[in-house]
Amino acid sequence: MCQPISGRVKEQELIAKVNATYAQLLANNATITAHLVSIKDVEDVQTHLLNKAGLDGLNDDITKTFSKISEESSKFNQQLSEADSKLGD
Repeated sequence: MCQPISGRVKEQELIAKVNATYAQLLANNATITAHLVSIKDVEDVQTHLLNKAGLDGLNDDITKTFSKISEESSKFNQQLSEADSKLGD
């Protein structure tokens, strides 16, 4: 049995939309990958320059410090949330 023409047209439109969305997804993925490669290149140059300046490990120290700050901030936000819920009761 043949599908009605309108059914085939709708199916073709749906397939075209799926294909367009998939193509956009691939393009977005390529953009993200390019950004990540660029970030890695910048980090490599930054590390090289810091090492030449005798500041080996500075990036790691900064990362660890920001991690600690983030953890403390998270704990503080949790405490604020708990205090806020107690006040709301």
